[in-house]
Amino acid sequence: MEHPIPGIGKGGWKKLSVLFFALLLLLGLTTYTDYGTHWDQRNNRRFGTAVYNLIMEGEYDPFLDQSHCMIHGPLFELTLAAAEKSAGVEDTRDVTYLRHLLTFMSYWTGILFFYILCNYHFKSPKIALAGSLFIVLTPRIFAHGFYNSVDIPTMTMFTACAYTMLRFLDERDIKWALTHSVSSAVLIGIRNFGAAIPVLTLALTLAYGKSGRKAGVAYAVMTLLLAYMFWPMIWDDPVGGFVSSFASAKDLFYPFTYLYFGETIRDAMPPWHYTPAWMLITTPPLYIILFTAGLGAAARHLTERGWSREKRNTLVFLLWLIIPLASTMIFKVTLYNGWRHHYLVYPAFMMISMEGLRQVKVWADGRRGRSAAVALLITASSLCTAYTMAANHPYEMAYFNFAAGLFGETQDSFPLDYWGLSYRESYERILELDGRDRIRVRTFRWVGEYGVDSLPPEDRKRIDTTTTEEGDYYAFNDIRGYDGGELVCSVDTWWGTMGYVHRKEAAGAHPE
Repeated sequence: MEHPIPGIGKGGWKKLSVLFFALLLLLGLTTYTDYGTHWDQRNNRRFGTAVYNLIMEGEYDPFLDQSHCMIHGPLFELTLAAAEKSAGVEDTRDVTYLRHLLTFMSYWTGILFFYILCNYHFKSPKIALAGSLFIVLTPRIFAHGFYNSVDIPTMTMFTACAYTMLRFLDERDIKWALTHSVSSAVLIGIRNFGAAIPVLTLALTLAYGKSGRKAGVAYAVMTLLLAYMFWPMIWDDPVGGFVSSFASAKDLFYPFTYLYFGETIRDAMPPWHYTPAWMLITTPPLYIILFTAGLGAAARHLTERGWSREKRNTLVFLLWLIIPLASTMIFKVTLYNGWRHHYLVYPAFMMISMEGLRQVKVWADGRRGRSAAVALLITASSLCTAYTMAANHPYEMAYFNFAAGLFGETQDSFPLDYWGLSYRESYERILELDGRDRIRVRTFRWVGEYGVDSLPPEDRKRIDTTTTEEGDYYAFNDIRGYDGGELVCSVDTWWGTMGYVHRKEAAGAHPE
């Protein structure tokens, strides 16, 4: 039920939605250079370049045999490589910023698809706009929307596939069969787990009997052909290559440890509650409250008699949320720090939260006190989250809600900078402190070495990184903290220190 603000009808909310997306685009175009280089960027770039060379020149790089390449799918990295080649970009800083820009455009497109999906399901541009705003005001995902070229495009295409799936199931015609096959194949080309979408789609078509059979066959055939086209590494052995890509997810090598609720996890298979717990402590509390209310409404929809559009859509959203999380637990898939691998489920989480918002609005209907309280709560939450993001920019990826603090100091319980994004600022601080033409900085493995990629060329020439020898300075992130010596500067957030810089003359024992 709609509760329009006086003077704003449905048309007004649509205009506000256009303004919202225009402002979001402007925000991205003015901030995409604010973020540094993460430690997966060079590997991701090499992956895309290898696939590009395979297609254009027939050169096969053995790097493509790595598990990392097999599970991620090449399509988005190939797109970035093609854009890099077309633009003639060579300098690492320019490459980094081009990747950030195109990754943000993928994120922006994903928010747009979510708005379309939400509006299609709820028939309410107001709820769709609220849901889109809440996703943008999810600090960690917002930051990843600029540099995570794996999980953000996956989240975007899962959202697009959810929309085209519902349209296909409603229309059951060739037009939407082909549209849904394109989105499904693109998703599979980005992440192999996208194969769950065709399976779910075809299972749901069975509920419509003969009316969906012809379109279902067209969808299946086109999806297979396009998915094969979008994955060059398996052209020689499509069945074997695709099956082995799933096996690779269990064999990913991760030589480091996790910090999880203050305990060190020494393998890459954390406990079953790992992702749900990360979601709980890194999502703004209001969304969790709305999600809880939405789950109750979803349960009621599923227990209703008969088969309805509302019941079907609710089932799709719940399966979209549950299957990726459950499959990771059941098959013991390798996971890394944080829950970025499961960002693909967040739009489903938010759809259920928007069902909760709809139920709250119904509860407040016609009661001024309740309506005012709801409006105040949503406004206060949004402003608080927006201020938190602005105050900690560009380190929104370190966000934790108050629940994380219940288990002790956040700094001591969870990693803040597991991707090494603070190194750029650490190097910038060193350059400000030391005017010499050449400065040696000892850092931790490749994560510190990659941090120079987003510096200007003249600054990169001044920084000489090493992982084994003495340095004039010692720069480390919180994952590989350094206890010795004089701390000359640090990269700080509300949740703790992400990066440390120590001076040589006061340095103590070297970290491993």
